[in-house]
Amino acid sequence: MTLDIDERSNSLRRFRRWDLYRPERLERRFGVMFVDPRFFGVSLSQLFHALRVLAQFDFTQRIAVSYLTRQRDAVLGTFALSMVRATGFRPGCRTVQKCKRNDIEVFADFELGSDCDD
Repeated sequence: MTLDIDERSNSLRRFRRWDLYRPERLERRFGVMFVDPRFFGVSLSQLFHALRVLAQFDFTQRIAVSYLTRQRDAVLGTFALSMVRATGFRPGCRTVQKCKRNDIEVFADFELGSDCDD
């Protein structure tokens, strides 16, 4: 299922409009939640709260969050209860200028597969 406030994603199968700023609980569980938020305009505390609502306040819910590498300590502190750690996986983004300030890393509470090492 894809959750996004951006209606341009509505062509994706199983798209549902969902607002990070006004999170609503869904009556379903997820195997893994992969989150790729906008980095500017949403605080880490807002993101943490929204994900907890989505996970029904279950701190064992598996999550992976892509976020700015330069915010590593803040991400690890915010998501400490979820036991996330830096994975070393750094995806790129075609629409963002490539520079150290914009580097993104995936933080997760589980081991990423070896396919993510490239």
